[in-house]
Amino acid sequence: MPNAVLTATDRAFNRFKEAVEKDQKKVVVTDLAREKAFGQTVKAWLSALPHEELVQAFVQFELPASASNAKKIATHPMRPAAVDALLEREQAEHPAAKQKQQAKVEDVAKK
Repeated sequence: MPNAVLTATDRAFNRFKEAVEKDQKKVVVTDLAREKAFGQTVKAWLSALPHEELVQAFVQFELPASASNAKKIATHPMRPAAVDALLEREQAEHPAAKQKQQAKVEDVAKK
């Protein structure tokens, strides 16, 4: 419909739609800024950890991660090699827990 023939309802709806789109953009920008801040903070936190705590931190990040995310985390330059053995042991001792956690992670990712 050309602008000249829009009804008052159409114009009101268009203003509402534009306001919602503007708010949605703000949410996306805020989410991106939050993720960036979190990533920078985690990097600084990891840098400050003693070696054994760094190993445990990576284990705790990778255990609940999806397979795809765990592979990405495993390539992190700060990840100690000792993480592999601990993950293998943990997964061997608790295979059902890993599968249950994996299902939760995938369910959350869908939302």
